[in-house]
Amino acid sequence: MKLSNDNRIRVYHAQEFEFIFKQRVFFERDPIDAGRGLFVEAIPVLSGDVVLNSWVNIIRAAASRATIDVGYGAIPNYWGNGLFIDTVGPAKTTIHAAKTHNFDQLAKRGSDVFEVEVEGAAYGDQVIVLPANDILGMILTGNVLSHDRVEITMTNLTGDNVLNPASGEFQVIINKAPMAAFPWIVTESDTIDVKATIDTRDVDVDSGIIDVYARIIRI
Repeated sequence: MKLSNDNRIRVYHAQEFEFIFKQRVFFERDPIDAGRGLFVEAIPVLSGDVVLNSWVNIIRAAASRATIDVGYGAIPNYWGNGLFIDTVGPAKTTIHAAKTHNFDQLAKRGSDVFEVEVEGAAYGDQVIVLPANDILGMILTGNVLSHDRVEITMTNLTGDNVLNPASGEFQVIINKAPMAAFPWIVTESDTIDVKATIDTRDVDVDSGIIDVYARIIRI
C-alpha cells in the first residue's frame, strides 16, 4: 500500500491460489516401524500457507491392521488418528457401531456404564453417542476404553432421586480426525507427515502404496 501523488491510497491485493497437492508413498521403499513411531515426510508446506485439509487414498493395501497417523510435527494426528490402510480406497476417518442397552435405575448423581465394540477405535479418537430415545435430561458421554472398545456412561444430574431410562439402540460414531475441521495456518515451513502407529496393533508399515493429498491456500 502507498500514497499516490494526489494523496489517495492505492491498495495492492496479494493474489492467493488454492492448490491440491498429492504425494505417492511407496512403503516398500520407505518402510516405517510402528513401534519406533517413525514417519515419512509426504508434502512440504511453506510459512504463510493455510492447509484446509489433508487425506489419504490407499492404492495398494498394507498388512492387515496396519495403521497410520496423518499430521505434522506438533500434532502428528491432525488429519487422522490410527487410520487403517489395509483396504484399498479412501482411508476412513469415521467409524460407526450400534448397541442396544437397558439401563438400570439411576439414583441422583448415579451412573450406568456399558461397553461397545468398535473395530478401529483408538486413544485420541473423538466419541459421539446418539441415543434412540429421550434421555430425560441426563448426561450421555463416551470415551475410548482401549483399542476397539468404547465405554458409554449415562449420568443422572437431573435432581430426581431415581430415573429408569428406556432401553434403546445407541449409535456410536468415532471421529478419527476431529482437528481436521480447523484449517492449519503455517507459521514456519514444515511437512505433512505419515507416521506408523501402534494404536490398534504393533504392525510395521513395510508394504502398500498410498496417495497423500493436501488442499492448501498459498499466496
